[in-house]
Amino acid sequence: FGSQPCAGGTSLLEHQQQANTGLFGNTQQQQQQQQQQQQQGGLTDLNSLATVAQALSLPIICGDERDMLYAKFNQLQAYWGHGTVILNQSGNTFPITPESPFSRFKSVGYCRLPCTKNEDGLVGIFIGKPLEDVTKNQTQLVASLHSILGGKQEHVVCCDSVKSINNTTTEIVIYVLLRSPLVRHNVSLQQI
Repeated sequence: FGSQPCAGGTSLLEHQQQANTGLFGNTQQQQQQQQQQQQQGGLTDLNSLATVAQALSLPIICGDERDMLYAKFNQLQAYWGHGTVILNQSGNTFPITPESPFSRFKSVGYCRLPCTKNEDGLVGIFIGKPLEDVTKNQTQLVASLHSILGGKQEHVVCCDSVKSINNTTTEIVIYVLLRSPLVRHNVSLQQI
């Protein structure tokens, strides 16, 4: 584009330098003045959505591959809705709040990897009663579950854990053992 000669025998870049004008008619002096004004009045321009969007997608801070790390860190802070986004080399920052249009996370949750296997035969039951009521009646609950599961003498219903989910809900985890004279092992509910 700029290295091929124009009709007059000079390249577009050389023609531009001779005329001391920019590509779109601005002189280099005008461009330098605009850049200085942007740097001095940078804090007024920081509120613009485009500036923050550029800081999230392609900030120019170091001028190398570290800029992508800054972009990802800025995105994480913006999505989280908390922190300050680094905008440019001069160190201008922009505070991010949960009211920001870039804030996406409303809550964060995680799932813990299970430490048990399906072969262990653990079954979780949610009961719409407070923890105190369930612990008081735990033996009756286990006896009722034993009768529901067939009431066989060789099956034993065991309670693994009881914990409160909230004020009105309790989770109880049970498993069934097969009682034999020689070996005890867990029984899956499909075998009952």
